[in-house]
Amino acid sequence: MAKDEGDDLLPDKDAAKGFYAKYEPKEILGRGISSTVRRCIEKETGIEYAAKIIDISNEPHESTEGHTMKDATLQEVHILRRVAGHPYISKIL
Repeated sequence: MAKDEGDDLLPDKDAAKGFYAKYEPKEILGRGISSTVRRCIEKETGIEYAAKIIDISNEPHESTEGHTMKDATLQEVHILRRVAGHPYISKIL
């Protein structure tokens, strides 16, 4: 993870080249245990989005249920992909 001017963590420039090529991250909208939601602007269109940036690089030990943060994140992505296309669900880019 890299730090931006506000000392808030952003994805490493090399690890997220595609994201940075398409979007410009702005201020933080919210935080979770392993993620940060930022307002982002699509460079080509100027359209604003909320991007959930998930950090699984410094994963803590397993939870009491035996699940890791990575497992929980992958499960969340799987669920979001299953409900993709619903009018009340944002799409994964």
